[in-house]
Amino acid sequence: MSMGKMWEEDNFHNAVQHKLLECSHVINVFEESAKFRLARMGEKLTKLERYMIFVESRLSREPAQFDGA
Repeated sequence: MSMGKMWEEDNFHNAVQHKLLECSHVINVFEESAKFRLARMGEKLTKLERYMIFVESRLSREPAQFDGA
């Protein structure tokens, strides 16, 4: 194999490796961002569920109970 051919193959392998590392980095950044966003959404849903439980319990009371009696 000639030196020129070896050099071309080496450059090709390095370019492919570099692009794979870039793709891996982008995927890792996306994963971290998605985890954070999903965690925040989970917190908001939990808060909303608790509020709905509170509202449902208030609405299920007898009307006389709303006056503090």
